[in-house]
Amino acid sequence: MYYKKYTNTVQASDYVDWAIAYLYMDVLEINKLASMGMNRELNLFEIEEMFAAAMKAIHRESPSKKQCLDYHLKQLHSQLLQPNKHAISIVKEIYECIIENELFVEQQKW
Repeated sequence: MYYKKYTNTVQASDYVDWAIAYLYMDVLEINKLASMGMNRELNLFEIEEMFAAAMKAIHRESPSKKQCLDYHLKQLHSQLLQPNKHAISIVKEIYECIIENELFVEQQKW
């Protein structure tokens, strides 16, 4: 989620999907954000404000860009450890992420 936010690819629906995944926490702000999925038109700015309120309610801070990149790359690498129909597109995404963020040393370690 934060990786998308840092790379400017986040959509309003991503925030709603995040909230739906965290409904088990039974926090009012998360419930409100999850309920926005029923609306067809989502205002990104309104959704971002709701997300910030939800994060504040559960006492979580935003991770750094480096932490997000590390997590994103680990998730992509873990997808390659098992047979995957989309392995080529995953490798391409890893490559693009490495080049864009100059993470050559981290990639060599993997």
